[in-house]
Amino acid sequence: MKNRLEQLREEGFRFVENGYANKRYADALDQLSEANFSFTFRDYYNKGYFSEQMQFNSLMSGDEVVSHISVSQQPILYRGKSLNSVQLGTVMTAASFRKRGLSGLLMDKVLKEWDSKSDFIFLYANDSVLDYYPKFGFKPVKEYKMVSDSYLFRNAEERSYSSLDFKNKADIELFDRVVSNAAPIYNLSFTNNRNLSFFYCDCFQAFNEHMFYFEEYDAIVIAYQEENTLTLLEVITTRKDVPYPAIINSLANESTERVELIFVVSDWTEFDVVEHKEDDSTLMVRKKGESIFETDRLCISTLSHT
Repeated sequence: MKNRLEQLREEGFRFVENGYANKRYADALDQLSEANFSFTFRDYYNKGYFSEQMQFNSLMSGDEVVSHISVSQQPILYRGKSLNSVQLGTVMTAASFRKRGLSGLLMDKVLKEWDSKSDFIFLYANDSVLDYYPKFGFKPVKEYKMVSDSYLFRNAEERSYSSLDFKNKADIELFDRVVSNAAPIYNLSFTNNRNLSFFYCDCFQAFNEHMFYFEEYDAIVIAYQEENTLTLLEVITTRKDVPYPAIINSLANESTERVELIFVVSDWTEFDVVEHKEDDSTLMVRKKGESIFETDRLCISTLSHT
């Protein structure tokens, strides 16, 4: 009796890995990602940010990509210990090919390849599929952030900073240098995150007008103020001794009463560590035994999501 993979091959389906250099495949993949997530990989690839860390896994029928999973290899430093993590992203299936088990077959293939190559595998699930991923061994875990409900640093000395503009070549080069040489200051730090950082900040331009550079500390801060809350999404620096009171005081304004840091560090004791939950997004982890997310209060940094 033929198994499902053999049946699919007889029906004309085929698996494709890392075929983006082929224009026909690239166009088909971009068509699917545009339909599902309203973006394409074209700019990311053309600007040279695609690397061996990222692997595309697709199931094709004719010239159409009908199901897809991206695999991102992400080395991390967890409290001084090096770990190999793998993140799955852009999990998608063409509308006309759903309810046929294609995504599940592709997921099984990906997990079989990467389980033995990683310390854990993780992904972010939308609320509509929270019941789907546990079938493949993924468990929902909590993330945490650091908050201060009373602004504590008004007496800290302010420091000058400048805004970064990705239309400016010098700013792009500065960003590249700092990101490529970033010190691991979080309790959970991704140690080779250049390509994803450029995807968000250059290709996707998700943080225009929210990126600031403190030359004195060689630090890039992604932050925004909304009503009375100042939120720091990332602090990227080549130094380990981050002077956060001065940075926060420099970015705050007269209405700032609450500060939120969407990451966790051990030595910023003026902050409380509380649960962090994004809308329609849940971190799910696949690992034999307990994961570090079940025994510690951690957060995946903003520029490390896929």
